[in-house]
Amino acid sequence: PLPPEACAESAEDVVERVESALFDLAAAYPGKKVAIVLHGAMIRCLLKRAVGQSRIETPKNVSLTTMFVGPGRQWTLAQVHDSSHMPKSTEEEIQNLNSQLSARL
Repeated sequence: PLPPEACAESAEDVVERVESALFDLAAAYPGKKVAIVLHGAMIRCLLKRAVGQSRIETPKNVSLTTMFVGPGRQWTLAQVHDSSHMPKSTEEEIQNLNSQLSARL
């Protein structure tokens, strides 16, 4: 959590705001698939709501988290942190990235 002087939105406020948008979209597009792009921190807040206050890892960039909304004002998780759609890095690419990072340090 951020310190109070940051005047940041609380995790509970984030969840309420995102859930409201999810429920509005579910009502506007009943029975349809809807894609939503969220920042990892927002997804982490939602995941904490789903699994309790245990430590939650922020989803990796471009990973997919799938949830089902409804019936009513409820949602369930179907899939978390899936990055199987991303190409795998080769050993050579990883070594090149590590070399570039080392050169910057």
